[in-house]
Amino acid sequence: MIGGGHYLNRRCRTCLYQGAPESLPELNKKVIYIDQFAISNMMKAINPKTRAYQKGSLDPFYYDLFQVLYKLCKMQQLVCPTSFFHTRESLSSPFFGPLKEFCKLLSEGVKFHNSHTIQRFQLVQHARNWIKGNPDKSLQLNLRSVVSGDINSWPPDFRIQFNLNYGPEVVQDLIRWRDSSHAGLAEIFERWRGEKDRRFEDWFHEESMSFGEILYRNYVSFSLSLEKVATVYSVKRSFEEAGVSNEELGRKVFEYFHAPELKEVPCVKMLSMLYAAMARKAVAGQKRPPSRGMGVDVEAISVLLPYCDAMLIDKECHAYLKEAPLCDSLDYGTLVFSLNNREELMEYLENIERAVSEDFRRTLTDLYGNWWQEPLEVLPAS
Repeated sequence: MIGGGHYLNRRCRTCLYQGAPESLPELNKKVIYIDQFAISNMMKAINPKTRAYQKGSLDPFYYDLFQVLYKLCKMQQLVCPTSFFHTRESLSSPFFGPLKEFCKLLSEGVKFHNSHTIQRFQLVQHARNWIKGNPDKSLQLNLRSVVSGDINSWPPDFRIQFNLNYGPEVVQDLIRWRDSSHAGLAEIFERWRGEKDRRFEDWFHEESMSFGEILYRNYVSFSLSLEKVATVYSVKRSFEEAGVSNEELGRKVFEYFHAPELKEVPCVKMLSMLYAAMARKAVAGQKRPPSRGMGVDVEAISVLLPYCDAMLIDKECHAYLKEAPLCDSLDYGTLVFSLNNREELMEYLENIERAVSEDFRRTLTDLYGNWWQEPLEVLPAS
């Protein structure tokens, strides 16, 4: 028996005769984004080489969470795509190899595109509406457009994977970038603490307007990589396709990236609201500056949340999303979890398993044997 993709092939063990392909049941997997802190702790929970495993100091929740997620992945009920955010956060870890291998267990080869690509997709779609006079038209947030890999495909019995190695200079560049980004955010946080006369709406407006202004300024000066200025080029091309004349093209591109309507693009709206919520906390008296990973967390949420059925994020970002007006304005039907409501997360996952029919379970056994029911106690050697 050979299965994978969307079909099952049965073959005689004696004469090797292979019958006609049989259609496998259609899949509708949940897409769950797991923040790096949980990925790291789940890896440690099944990796005897880590100090946390050896000392037994990890919260048992992470072991239990992994076993539930892993079983549901093998049952073809969900997938936890990897992302550039995971790679970026893992590269400087002494356990980069094990982290990469761990992510494969839950991702089934599915990966989100990087943040610049997803932002570009949303902005180009919005720009096409804007140039036609329909800036308030809802965007089509198509999950397939932002991932590589077939989410609802049955995985084969075997697969070939290639490892991409990063040199030490890449890691050092990443560390310098992270340190610089954190220092910049800490400096802005100090500025916010002194802005006693400003309100949430003021910071939201400032952040949303600066998003487009910075993109356009980098495009004009070409001060960043092509990937980071490609959004402006793509918007310009979409205006050309819409019939904007060469004489008007430059002015229209400038107007778009300085237009107040940009604040309604999902990635811009979420990013700006999360930073506005952070500013509000600063004015309210929070003395502790944002954590080193906060910038990455905010960026990940802003581009990925609308495409996920659920997200497991850190407690601080979860608290921001529960505050008004974020809880009312950022409702994309995504369930958001953190350690503060871990019981709800486990119940959500358990309900997914309970809903799997006996017929479907028999198909799993036919295709994979009892493997889909077996826990994984130790991370395979990386």
